[in-house]
Amino acid sequence: MRRPRFQSRPFIRGITKPKKEENIKSFILKISQKDIIFDYSQLRIGCFHFLLNALPKGSIVATSCYTIFDMVNIIISAGHKPYFVDIDMQNLGPNIQELKTLVESKEVNAVIYTHLHGYKADLKSLSEICKKNNCILIEDCAQSLWNINWDQKDNFIPGKYGDASIYSSGFFKSINTICGGFLVIKNNCSYSQAIINSYNSLKPKITGDFIYRLFYGLLFKIVTTDIFFNYLLFPVLKISWAKNLVWINKRAREENNPRYIDRDHKNVIRMNLIQRFLLKFQSIKALDNDYLMKRKLASIYLNELKDLIDKKIIDIPGCIQKNNKYSLDGISSYNQIPMLIYERKKLLNFLISEGFDIAAQHIRNLSRTYPYNKYKKVSDKNASNVVDRIILLPCYPSYKEKNVYDLCKKINYFYKGI
Repeated sequence: MRRPRFQSRPFIRGITKPKKEENIKSFILKISQKDIIFDYSQLRIGCFHFLLNALPKGSIVATSCYTIFDMVNIIISAGHKPYFVDIDMQNLGPNIQELKTLVESKEVNAVIYTHLHGYKADLKSLSEICKKNNCILIEDCAQSLWNINWDQKDNFIPGKYGDASIYSSGFFKSINTICGGFLVIKNNCSYSQAIINSYNSLKPKITGDFIYRLFYGLLFKIVTTDIFFNYLLFPVLKISWAKNLVWINKRAREENNPRYIDRDHKNVIRMNLIQRFLLKFQSIKALDNDYLMKRKLASIYLNELKDLIDKKIIDIPGCIQKNNKYSLDGISSYNQIPMLIYERKKLLNFLISEGFDIAAQHIRNLSRTYPYNKYKKVSDKNASNVVDRIILLPCYPSYKEKNVYDLCKKINYFYKGI
């Protein structure tokens, strides 16, 4: 059976009992070591609310040039200007040294560090430099939700060092409330009371956008069931790839056509009743179980593709070799497995023709993409390299091990022939 490259988490994954079990909000406060948590209609809205209240208008915000374009829209809508930095090839997050240089030279007022693809980075030294130079550090943990017990070797996890940290509960994230997000801060910040006061004036609201996302999510669940996907959706996707019909792929259509979306304070909305209801059915135990299943799939990928990694034909960022085996333990939460390759178009043509649903990653190098290419940048060499080479290996909890073995077998076969 073919499997889709993405699949949403279940809406119901046990029920949280506040007196007996840690709930999601208290869990996020614990891992981030913060005091106050706010929920929003989307993660980016939480970031927008923070930028509106924590920074004076016209501030300069450093961020990665390899990021979702609408996160840059958030910076601009809040009345600020982005300043792009390149990425680190080990975790595809922002280059920490470039960020430090900008902070120390007082060229920026804030930094957004995005932990991409499930990776984590040690931000202790960056946070110290930010504090010394009165620069606000924001950690975007949308793709890198970690639990403390997943990694005993290091005492840092995404969200710990930021003055503020943001988390997602989107349709494809570890926590599923259709869409949604959280902002966490400490209660002794100069801006904390302003955020609290503003947040208390907000009301939950079921918007037209949420209704659209709800129906899209329900439809996606239906069309990615085994029978529907194998006999209807995948043949359509296969034809769309051959004919370059990008309109069929919603995410590709959006990310390949970035545009500025203006927002104001009216767009700042709390989680609605449906999102809050779904949140009650997301348990910490389910997060742990997901992690263990994804970890097993990742270990298969690394073992089966070892020869190609050894020969530098492919690269899986961050993997380390120990006892003649590659591992991402303590480096990735396995939310996604990015693979950097050459001959990407040919490989994708081959894999799709062989019955695998797989695609290129659609995030762009925004420092070279209109309308964002007018803003300052430090460099973007690595980002330009990555956007032309990256694909994401399927790695969600319900993806079958047999599919991983079959996919690796085809990738190995392809590179033996060139």
